[in-house]
Amino acid sequence: MKTIKPHDIFRIAQPGTSTCLTIYVNKPTEILSLILEAKRVGNVDLNEKEISQLLAPVFNMISTPKWRASKGTTGIFVTQGFAGLMKIPFQTKNLAVVSKSFHVKPLLKWIQREKPFLLLQLGSKKSTLF
Repeated sequence: MKTIKPHDIFRIAQPGTSTCLTIYVNKPTEILSLILEAKRVGNVDLNEKEISQLLAPVFNMISTPKWRASKGTTGIFVTQGFAGLMKIPFQTKNLAVVSKSFHVKPLLKWIQREKPFLLLQLGSKKSTLF
C-alpha cells in the first residue's frame, strides 16, 4: 500500500469512475470493526467478489507487523488499481465508506490549512484567489 499526501487524494480517483473505499481509523485494533462496516455498506451496491477485491489491499496491510505497531489516525483509500494510506495528525471519527468517490470531509480542514490562499479581487459576481 502506497503512502500518500493529503492533496494526492484528489488526483487518484475522479468521482463516479469506480467504487472507492475510504476508512478512517484511530487505532490499529479498531480496523476489523471498520472492515465489517465496509462489507455491510458495500453489500448495497456490490456483490461479494467486488467487495472482496476492494478489501484485499486492506487485509494485506493489516497483516503486517508495521500496521500492528502503528500509532495515530490513518486514512485508507482503495479503488480499482490503487491502494494508499496516509497518517493524519489529528483524530477523526472512525468511519468506513463505500461510494463512487473518496470521503474526504475529515481532511478538508487539514488540506485548507496546508495551502493558504490570498484573495486578490472581490467583485459582486466574481472573486479571484491566489
